[in-house]
Amino acid sequence: SASSSNVSVLSMLCLRAKKTL
Repeated sequence: SASSSNVSVLSMLCLRAKKTL
């Protein structure tokens, strides 16, 4: 549902943030 998609998006953002750092 929407919550699961939000979790996937948040995880992707976290990975991007880690790569940037």
